Amino acid sequence: MGNMGYKMNNKIIGIAATLSICGLVLFTNQVSASADDTDNEQVSLSEKNINDKTTILSGSPNTDTSSEDQNTESKDNSSTDTLSQSSESDLYKNVPSSVESSEPNLISSSENSVNSTSVETPGDKVETEQSVTVTDLGSVHDVAEISTAQSAADAVYAATGQAQEIVAYDAGSYSYTDAFLDRIKQGALDGWDQYGVLPSITAAQAICESAWGQSQLTTQANNLFGIKGSYNGHSVTFPTGEYYGGRYVTVNAAFRAYSNYAESIDDHGNFLANNSRYSNLIGDTNYNSVANKLHSDGYATSPTYASTLINIINTYHLYDWDYAAFHKYNTVKEQLYANYDAVITENGNRNDGVFVNGGYNTNSSNINSVQFGKNLVGTRVHVTSEQSVSNGATYVEFSMNGGSYWIDKAALTIQYATQTKTKSVDYAAIISQGNRSDGIYYGGAYLTNYNSTASNDHGKYYNGVNVHVVGETTSGGAVYYEFEYNGQNYWMNKDGFKIIEYNTVSDYKTVDKNVVLNQSIRHDGIYYGGVYFTNGSTYYGNQHGQYYDGVAVHVTAEEKSNGATYVQFEYKGQLYWIDKAGTKEINVQSYTETKADYNILLNQSGRYDGIYYGTPFGCSLDNFKNNTHGQYFNGLTVHVVSEAKTSDGVAYVQFEYLGQKYWIDKAGTINMGKSYTVNGTNYGATINQTNRYDGIYFAGPFGSSSFSLVANNNGKYFNNAKINIVAETKYNGTTHVEFFLNGSFYWMDKAAVKI
Repeated sequence: MGNMGYKMNNKIIGIAATLSICGLVLFTNQVSASADDTDNEQVSLSEKNINDKTTILSGSPNTDTSSEDQNTESKDNSSTDTLSQSSESDLYKNVPSSVESSEPNLISSSENSVNSTSVETPGDKVETEQSVTVTDLGSVHDVAEISTAQSAADAVYAATGQAQEIVAYDAGSYSYTDAFLDRIKQGALDGWDQYGVLPSITAAQAICESAWGQSQLTTQANNLFGIKGSYNGHSVTFPTGEYYGGRYVTVNAAFRAYSNYAESIDDHGNFLANNSRYSNLIGDTNYNSVANKLHSDGYATSPTYASTLINIINTYHLYDWDYAAFHKYNTVKEQLYANYDAVITENGNRNDGVFVNGGYNTNSSNINSVQFGKNLVGTRVHVTSEQSVSNGATYVEFSMNGGSYWIDKAALTIQYATQTKTKSVDYAAIISQGNRSDGIYYGGAYLTNYNSTASNDHGKYYNGVNVHVVGETTSGGAVYYEFEYNGQNYWMNKDGFKIIEYNTVSDYKTVDKNVVLNQSIRHDGIYYGGVYFTNGSTYYGNQHGQYYDGVAVHVTAEEKSNGATYVQFEYKGQLYWIDKAGTKEINVQSYTETKADYNILLNQSGRYDGIYYGTPFGCSLDNFKNNTHGQYFNGLTVHVVSEAKTSDGVAYVQFEYLGQKYWIDKAGTINMGKSYTVNGTNYGATINQTNRYDGIYFAGPFGSSSFSLVANNNGKYFNNAKINIVAETKYNGTTHVEFFLNGSFYWMDKAAVKI
């Protein structure tokens, strides 16, 4: 497996491959830096600004490699700690302070630096990205080492509240510089599109200003460029050197604090694009030119600042980022494993380019061809993978003369295998890969057509999955099965399956009865085309019985299979099968109906009556399941148009509501009487409550609606009051009068007034 390790993604990125031992390493580099956005000053790191401390936390003895004198260069550059800033390459020895009128104050220790730093974060707390914590494990098979990585992640989570992810990586090839560049690349590319700031310059400045993300300002505030001030109200305070009265003095300065690197990079682009001083470098595509303009525009005063940025760009090939920003590559849509021979023929006067590292224009290394297909006509090659790209072409990787190359698939002539003995079958099968790794092909058996030269997937990923086999063919001496999966048909070698025998059926008979699906405590499947697992279409349920619990259906047949009895029922014009144990036989009731004309109050206190459309409950298959619940309409006054009594003796009333007619058990209602006609009148009267206790009602005569069941007031309180009667009506055998009193209209029994 090589030298493998684990890294914690999200807030933790780095590498410990350079250490001579395998252990957990915590890097905490502190850097004081300052930059002032008001006078357009930035701060770069110089070697003397860095207090670098590397602590071995496990897997090695206690070690302290911190420099004794922060202002003295390391005299031993052969140290194994390549991340110590004092033993870094000469690249950093040439990075001076970029501030014309301020120099950061040196912080003597990590403890003091933390104590001397105040965080000003109005509103939500700024979540800072953490310094590097990595476990280099050497072998991924060591459970103890994995446990160490997990413990490290737990510790970081406890300290920061940030979720951690442990990922295996190649400790020999993925460095902390790779990790840092990966994190800033997309932001740098976006900066070109949004602000016209060259990506290579953004990256080089971030490296230079933040010491590869290890500066204290970066670890505490995600500030990659040392910009002063506040960002969305967030800042951190550091002691820094400012030039006043001809000398440097130490002051506390506020630096912008960001939630993540992306915000810092975006703010850097915005800073340059919206500052007239730097307008000459916006949109410039030459990094040498931009680096020199930054210096001449006053971004940094060091005479070597431009050459430092250029050196970083050339060392880490950051000019590739510029090309990526200017040039839109073809994207790889899919890459598949392949294993077949072909001949380069360039049919139809083609002259395809031959590329390395992928199909044409998928990255910076395959813009130009290394060879032309017409010079290789007749060459037999072995294809190992296929790559479909966004321009619609498919490229193949082939081996030749000990190297791997790519060419358009259309440049090849492939000797396809011939399919023979193709037939339709109907098997139930399980993908059984064991020690196999069969390819899964779309469009035909392997190498029988253009679409089946590369596997679309690997059978081992679907080991144990049940499928329906519908076809069989022989190709290249092997037998392949065509199978259905998720609505698509695929092909795979027959030996990668295990055939399952379908259940048999017996004792089929026709029946004529009604049942209700009773799934309250069951989870039966509903099958179309036969009883469960008796053919390819009944391996899985077409639907779940629980979704239809309480639905009444008509049963037309029964049969037995695998010890269970199944019933066939009709539903919305289709026939389905379900386990008989998940049904309950019912009898459809008959009923007699008579016309009615009165009002009712739906009274569902303590009741749970269903409301039915069409017929009373149980009088048709559609009405064994209620349309809604009476409790939702408790207290509603409605008009009754019919009454009915079912064959089992239950009385129902049919009422009108919003233009529709519904049925409900009569016992769940209160009779409010018939409708009434109001006759207008106009005469004076006196309320007479001698020996009476009449109610006064606002919404109509007593009992005429749900709003007139309870009196709004007591007539005795208005005894002998003079009123003016404006209407009369007869309701439920009693005459009621409407009168005007205290600015409102009310109803009262006519017997309670004296004319």
